[in-house]
Amino acid sequence: MSTASAVPDHAAWDLSLDGTWMFTAPGDAAGHPIAIPGLWRHAVQATDHAVAKNWPSGVFARTFELAEATQAVLACESIRWGGEVRCDGRLMGTHDLGFAPVAVDLGALEAGTHRLEITARGWTSLARFDTGDPKIPCSAANWFYEASGGLPGRVRLRPYREARIAGIQVTPHAGASCALAISLASAGAWTGSLRGVVTSEDGATTFAALPPRALSLTAGEARTLDLGTLVLPGAPRWSPDHPQLLRVSLWLEDARGIASARTAEFGLRTVTLRGGHLFIDDRRTPLFGSSAMFSVRDPALVADRAKSTAYASDWLKRMNANVCQPHMDPIYGAWLEACDRSGMMVFCEMPNFPDVQRLPMWSLLSPYERTEFWSNLKREITALIGERINHPSIIAWTPTNEGNGFGDWEREHLFPFVKSLDPARPVLFSGDLTPDFADQHSFSGNWYGTAGDFERGAEALAEAFRGVRPVANSEFAQYQGGPVWYASRRPSKEEVLSDAARIALEQAEALRRSRFDLMMPFNYPVGRAHESGRIEDVEPAWHALRNAYARISVSVDWRWRHARAGAELELPVWVVNDSDADLAAVVVDVVVVAGDPGFAWDGTGAPQLAHVRVAPGCARWSAVRIMVRLRLPQNPGVYTIAAIMPAVDGIAPVVSHRPLRLYAPSVPARSRAVGVIEQDGRIAAWLRSRGHRLVLPYGDEKPDTVVVGEGMMTDARMRVHGFGLARRIESGTRLVVLEQRAWNLQILAGLIVPGIASSSMQVAIEPLHPLPELTARIGGWEDFRRLNGEDGIGLRVRLEPPAVGAVPTATAIGTGQPDHVVAPGAAATAAPPVESAWTPLILGYSRGLQEPDWALAYRTFGSGEAYACQIPIASRLDASDPAAHDPVAERLFATLVEGPTLKV
Repeated sequence: MSTASAVPDHAAWDLSLDGTWMFTAPGDAAGHPIAIPGLWRHAVQATDHAVAKNWPSGVFARTFELAEATQAVLACESIRWGGEVRCDGRLMGTHDLGFAPVAVDLGALEAGTHRLEITARGWTSLARFDTGDPKIPCSAANWFYEASGGLPGRVRLRPYREARIAGIQVTPHAGASCALAISLASAGAWTGSLRGVVTSEDGATTFAALPPRALSLTAGEARTLDLGTLVLPGAPRWSPDHPQLLRVSLWLEDARGIASARTAEFGLRTVTLRGGHLFIDDRRTPLFGSSAMFSVRDPALVADRAKSTAYASDWLKRMNANVCQPHMDPIYGAWLEACDRSGMMVFCEMPNFPDVQRLPMWSLLSPYERTEFWSNLKREITALIGERINHPSIIAWTPTNEGNGFGDWEREHLFPFVKSLDPARPVLFSGDLTPDFADQHSFSGNWYGTAGDFERGAEALAEAFRGVRPVANSEFAQYQGGPVWYASRRPSKEEVLSDAARIALEQAEALRRSRFDLMMPFNYPVGRAHESGRIEDVEPAWHALRNAYARISVSVDWRWRHARAGAELELPVWVVNDSDADLAAVVVDVVVVAGDPGFAWDGTGAPQLAHVRVAPGCARWSAVRIMVRLRLPQNPGVYTIAAIMPAVDGIAPVVSHRPLRLYAPSVPARSRAVGVIEQDGRIAAWLRSRGHRLVLPYGDEKPDTVVVGEGMMTDARMRVHGFGLARRIESGTRLVVLEQRAWNLQILAGLIVPGIASSSMQVAIEPLHPLPELTARIGGWEDFRRLNGEDGIGLRVRLEPPAVGAVPTATAIGTGQPDHVVAPGAAATAAPPVESAWTPLILGYSRGLQEPDWALAYRTFGSGEAYACQIPIASRLDASDPAAHDPVAERLFATLVEGPTLKV
């Protein structure tokens, strides 16, 4: 059709007030310039952030010019934490929500200069959860403590005369049509007509013109008008691969001319769920991307269209990602527009975190039970969806995050409420279930738990819902470099980034193998690129996820980090095909290379010390597991096992790799007399293979060493052999007690019990690490970190360090909740410190704990010595099984049994 010449210039009806404002902080005599969009933490007065985050309010001001008299509405994407709006000194409106868009009618304005003042509240001025009276869904501000008030989104002035178009909602249909509805508001009585067109994004082509529609509004009226279905012959569809936008332009016109005009961009596409999968139009679409993405909150990014476009088009899409979910932040127009134009899909997560808004804090009482909280949450969600509903990049709403304990209430009330606002999109509860999605959060392997826990938990969810609902993990791969892995040593930035990349690669691959439909790690690897604006400066996890997210990808399913030099491994390797085509053969090279080639490695240039090529077939939307026999190099050292899918048809190669340290076989030991108390004979078999003699733990012959196997401290057999052991140890026998989940306080009384405490009801805590003094005796520090952290070791029972016998005041993992919860109003009394006879040899840190736990502890007892080892060992001793045998675990156990003394 021809170009629409009568369409008003929408820029004249949507004036930007972004740019330089003046900010006045509490106690300031005069304001200072500040860039808007922005929060007051960016103000020059906020040099002392500890002070600035406690400001109760701050004033943002600027002037604007009008060439002629008009009425106008001030539209802010957000006034963070609410506040009030004044124009020319008159109070025009107030706002009491934290994230929702704001529209304040400024009334009639004369031609000339006008002064606008927005007083934004601060975090400390809110009635919120920690007062026991939450009135707004403060959510992420508690968790991430963005205390600053301000204007983090765009600010617009929208002139009108008597009547205005307050909002536009487009609902795409299959084919070339859509439904159109608008909201209208009037200051005075108005009579005229509504006109409109739907064009291409650039306005060059018109696909539909609305016939004039007579309207009559009374003074103060607000009305929603359903305009029915618009047929758009020839209009293109929007898809992630071909993101073509349309524009609807609407205006009110009377005898004096145009009274109001608004535009909205949208895309023709439908989102449906069927067979347990998500479809964009009729094409099944896997969702691989990232959660968090704190950079999209950066006002400089919001204001910089080129950089936000690069963020979506280059940094995300070239990582093979196609979806994102900014964590606990509904994000703003500039970023959503970049996603619309690049085809990046968005799960729009609302700022609602009921898990940290219990009443009172840490009780089981729900904030939803407070009428004002639920009412305000509904107002906020309604406003957020209304402002963002036309963005085709938003394919789902996420109205809550980790509502632990409140999921049933949310499914009954919150889910249908959101569906009533927008029936066309599915709804996800982040870390919970809805009728649309089955989602989980799993930080096992780096916050708590083990790599095996992560995979078991993922597979359990997939088995329960595969083919029924899309299976999702919208938060995983979290990593915090620090005491958990590095103890007192401060890791370099490069080490932390490499660790984060390793976690992201391995956990993303595990989810692909379990056939998850949605994967968004809480790990976004473009910090350096965001600073420089160059794709070349992405972080290692970008390369790791690029490999893990390839539609046709490969995965080395190998969690062990150690093996014997020269051993032959049977290695599981997966090929995953998330495409629409069956593959007759997928070429995969499985190799071993020396050293660590890094995450940006494309599989070339490194000498291959072992090589096997396979070419399995793989049907569409499926995964195939194959076993590859691989002979490892004869020389001990540091290597990498990799599976490489060569580049085909210009598509970058895909590489999956795992670190590997090879050890020479253990040196035979001098034969010793060893007593064993265990359940299944594994320890005894290993001792015999080493040439040791097995004797009764408490018999005619005094043993050199007695080993108490895993979980035996509460076993009845300890009553047969245990009571006399204390005297044997006192006279020179070495005692080795392996991992225990509980302790029999009557066994070995006076020897083991002092210094042993519960693990505060926590099972499988953090990765462990050794003291530096021990590393040279058994293996390198990297070996212990891999053994204890990445290979699935959790600390089950706490061994109290010297002089720290009192109950710790630190917090439980991941919650901020105290380890030992006392009744409301009761005073917590700490026991006086108790000196322990134990000395730590290997330490285990828990997230949030200031002092370490012990994984391996030592003490003398008369002429003998005792070791309490919380590192699971027995399952790794069988050298006949290369897939399970771990030389580092074996060497550690040999040292415990055979000596020398490990005392430091």
